[in-house]
Amino acid sequence: TRKESSAASDVYKRQVLDFNLTEDALDTPDNNVLAIRAIILSNLFRVTNKNKPREYFKEEVLATFNNEAAMTYTGEELRSDDEDFFMYCLEKAREQQIGEHNSYTVELTHHGIIKDLKWDSSSKGYKRLDDTITRLGATSINISFPNANFDKLPLVRKSKQRDDSNTRTKVMKIFFEPEIFALFMCSKGALLDYDIRHQLTPLAKKIQSILSFEHANICTEKLTELYKITGSSAKIETFRRQVLTAKKQLISCNLISHMSIDKAGYIHFHKP
Repeated sequence: TRKESSAASDVYKRQVLDFNLTEDALDTPDNNVLAIRAIILSNLFRVTNKNKPREYFKEEVLATFNNEAAMTYTGEELRSDDEDFFMYCLEKAREQQIGEHNSYTVELTHHGIIKDLKWDSSSKGYKRLDDTITRLGATSINISFPNANFDKLPLVRKSKQRDDSNTRTKVMKIFFEPEIFALFMCSKGALLDYDIRHQLTPLAKKIQSILSFEHANICTEKLTELYKITGSSAKIETFRRQVLTAKKQLISCNLISHMSIDKAGYIHFHKP
């Protein structure tokens, strides 16, 4: 039985992100895109114990603006496997140059997805894929920023995987909302190498995803903020060691050239 959580839950509480957003900071479409994208990537997909049941959230506040809810989420808890598939779809959508002319639809093969994501190729892998698509399709995000208001926006609008006889087709279609296309597919900085990504721990994947949309050569995140938004249940000292382990992975994969944590608790990621 799934548990329903609210923003006030003492058992499982998301970090509400503010980003110190001001009217001036959000007065252009580009700034709105960057802010919304940052919130979705940093606070929606979580790094939690895979053996724990997924929570269910109803209008969970992800970010505030002028002390008002600026983004809320309804749906089942999303984790790194959901993010892997979501980001994979976006990369393939860019490769296929999807857009208004084809109703924001990306075409994929079941076998290709499982092979590229390095998932189990047995029936377990196909069930994992079906479950992931179902979760993403059942999401609902409400966004309320200056110049950007979206109601009940799903990460995946729908999918078509079977023919009229209910037989799984070789090619599946994933349909996106135009707003998701506008938020994510306009960037040239987010191409991910899945031969590398599957080697990373969930925390290293989270850091990679955040850095992939940052254009600066040096990116800074506060350790305690990263800890909160990942949803980690580890002690902060253990989480710090996990970040240092992620650092080794990210450097060995040439995703960063250097990382340091200063005395104030800020993590500085240097891109190659």
